[in-house]
Amino acid sequence: MRYSWLLGVIVCVVSAFSAAAQASYQENFEGAQTSFQLLDLDIDFRVVRHERTQQVVRSGRGAETIAFEGTSGSKLMFGAAVPHSTVISDLKPTLWVKGDRPGAQLVVRIVFPRFTDSNGIPATMLLGGSTYQQSGRWQQLTMGDLKADVERRTAALRAQYGPEFDPREAYVDTVGLNLYAGPGFTEYWFDDLEMVGQLTPQGEKSPVSVSLRAGGMRTEEIGTPPVSVVTRDGNLLLVDNQPLAHRVIDYHGEPLPMLRQLGFNAIRLNQAPDEALLYDLQRNGMTFVAPPPQQGTIDGVYQRLLAWQIPTSERAEDFPNFALTADDIRRADQGANRPVLAAPTNSLYEHSRFADIILHNVPMIGGSTSAMEITAEIEKRSLFCSPTTTHWSVIETDYPDETRRQLEALSSLPQISAAIEADQLQEHLFLAASGGARGFVYTSRSTLADEQPVNEYRRAALELANRRLMVVEPWIAAANQLTPVTTNNPTIKATMLSTPTAKLLIVVRTAPGDQFTVAPPQSRAIEIQVPGVPTDSEPYVLHNSSYQPMQHSRRSGGMRLVLHDQSRVALIVLTQDPIVLRDMRRRLQENGRRITELQYEIAQQTLSLARDVTAQLRGGDQVANTLIAAAWGDLREAQRGLEVGSIATAEAKITDAMTALQQVQRLQWERTIAQYYSPLTNPLTISYDLLPLALQLQSRLAILEPSANRLAGGDMEDLSFLLATGWRQTEYPTPGVKRLCELTSTDVKEGNYALHLGVFAENEQAPVLSGLPPLKIDSAVVDVQPGQLLLIRGWVKVSSQTAPGKNALSIYDSLGGRRLGLHLPAINQWQEFSLIRAADKAGEMRLTFEMTGFAEATIDEVTVELYEPRRRKRRPPPETSSEASLDEAWLR
Repeated sequence: MRYSWLLGVIVCVVSAFSAAAQASYQENFEGAQTSFQLLDLDIDFRVVRHERTQQVVRSGRGAETIAFEGTSGSKLMFGAAVPHSTVISDLKPTLWVKGDRPGAQLVVRIVFPRFTDSNGIPATMLLGGSTYQQSGRWQQLTMGDLKADVERRTAALRAQYGPEFDPREAYVDTVGLNLYAGPGFTEYWFDDLEMVGQLTPQGEKSPVSVSLRAGGMRTEEIGTPPVSVVTRDGNLLLVDNQPLAHRVIDYHGEPLPMLRQLGFNAIRLNQAPDEALLYDLQRNGMTFVAPPPQQGTIDGVYQRLLAWQIPTSERAEDFPNFALTADDIRRADQGANRPVLAAPTNSLYEHSRFADIILHNVPMIGGSTSAMEITAEIEKRSLFCSPTTTHWSVIETDYPDETRRQLEALSSLPQISAAIEADQLQEHLFLAASGGARGFVYTSRSTLADEQPVNEYRRAALELANRRLMVVEPWIAAANQLTPVTTNNPTIKATMLSTPTAKLLIVVRTAPGDQFTVAPPQSRAIEIQVPGVPTDSEPYVLHNSSYQPMQHSRRSGGMRLVLHDQSRVALIVLTQDPIVLRDMRRRLQENGRRITELQYEIAQQTLSLARDVTAQLRGGDQVANTLIAAAWGDLREAQRGLEVGSIATAEAKITDAMTALQQVQRLQWERTIAQYYSPLTNPLTISYDLLPLALQLQSRLAILEPSANRLAGGDMEDLSFLLATGWRQTEYPTPGVKRLCELTSTDVKEGNYALHLGVFAENEQAPVLSGLPPLKIDSAVVDVQPGQLLLIRGWVKVSSQTAPGKNALSIYDSLGGRRLGLHLPAINQWQEFSLIRAADKAGEMRLTFEMTGFAEATIDEVTVELYEPRRRKRRPPPETSSEASLDEAWLR
């Protein structure tokens, strides 16, 4: 009897405590009196509106709104008093927010009643939570584990205030928001504030009202704990415990809310961020990549560091410095264990032993590398890395400096305005993902904030690519298997990314020359044979705002799909999991309309560009004008679809318009390059934007003529003369590879000798070539002056027993650089190559020949000629005798 009574008491006590721990405080903002009051600020601002409203609500009949205009700064904090709530792990403050721009951050104020100043006022601390990102939509903002956050800060607080600092009995008395999201007008709405797991501090019988702006000791400003927000789970790199497809942009001072709106979740810096930038990163939920500090300790300024990027070098003798730096940073950062990022061009395995992430730079835009080579090149480079390595890829957003300087020199313009096409950007991005890239570093050489037309297009193209990636982010971030998939078209790349619950099929349509000007996608259906699909999985093709079941059949070996979608990049989900489909529906609803708006904006700018270029090209083009008129009509219908909310109609009409415009661009580009060995012969043809400048250069060259050859030894007749004039051979040791460099008389184009190069495997098991080329030849130098135009010509013959038809020889010059060089295939016949270049400054020009595959190459009759004004031929005088009369026409 006594034991039964005791058991009943224990059960009652435990039940009462559990009920208290699970209590919940709610504020529904239904009354007329506003709850939020000014808490802190560092800007000048004017409140336009602060009131309860029934017009914009999430639930119930009311919400609270604050609209204001502000100057530049970092914080404008409003807070609402809540019942004192003991800081425990179960305490979860939440608030629903809707705004006209991203950037607002949830904050709570922690009070430490056992540590007071001389006036008895307790210390307080502001902690930051999640950040509002979904502009125009309701989003629930939350806090993390408050107890763990306070415990992580306790050591630092005691170091600052002495061992007497006592964090016990800490409680939350205020929930608020930092509303600052940038200068200008901002408006936010708030609804459904809740304190789940609210427990009144011991000894308090009722909530106590507090003054939000009461004086007192503030131990610390808003921010994340000084520990890293980045953690690792195997090969996954987590931010706030979430796997992400990391999208890193080179930072040039742009407002972080703008970069977040464009879809970036990290920035790359060349040094640690200052306090203001670190605060901005925290408020926008972003991380950063930066080099390790040169000296000193790793402190709280690196708490949002995503990865340490350590510079690399092509020189083998510099590798020990890289390895030592990587070891040093690991020891200094062993508590956080953040990854080391490296971007080596050679010695991939050696670098991957010291780096956790290898950044692959496989350029596609405006060079000899075709779109179809991107995936294969990343996969090949990955083979040389440690199996535990994570792979990222460089995605270019503008042309490299070396290319831009050459374009400006050829056009005689101080600045070139040319944009990378939106479809080129998407091709590069999803082909890199198909090759195994899990993170992407977008190189940017200028700020995205400039209000220039080319930047407007660049911003739209980047946001479009990032939003499409965000729709399928779970697979990009965490796929555990990549499988190549067979199609009925060799120009189509299909890859399947698998997770335990679903598969993603990425289908990319490519065409030769897409790196210069994209071709319109072919209209015929694509047949895809997908292996290893569970019998209960169904395929769904993703459109902008919805997904649709696909035509398919099951047969031995997998599932046969028929894709009618004409998108440049088609995304197909195969699953039977309703949770995956529900999440996919949510992602499409969040991004679908914005994706369609961006496609419409890009199509409008493409239409304007096609009109301008067509008007500048010589002669009328009836076909182009007809297609442009059809595109204009399609875009009018797309606009009406957007106005009435018919996203599917708008998407279809935008696709029709872009197909017509890409037909125009491709036709005009192919006509322009027809006279050249390669588009890279005249670099002003590497982009559709530049075609009028390419025609202007052609007009200039028409009144010029090449001068005598300026390159010594290019006839390849005398080895001693070649060496004496500065020709040089460089070999990079590669295990299992033999090299050959000699003058040959057996197969020449002209004269008695030619230069014969060869790269061969020592046995039947040929190694894969990666990194530096096994054999390189540098020519003698040619002196150049600013403004001079050069014509580089020569003859080559490339043959291969093991890889016929594959690129095996690269030719480039020091003015245009490797990017504008030629990649010659092994077709076993003489080819004449040519390059037109311009000198932008006084100096020397040199040619380089690199063997990049197992092949033989014969090189002959290489010349470098300067363009000079064409000389007018004098009319010869007539023959006369003493008796002959003078020719009056000749005299005239």
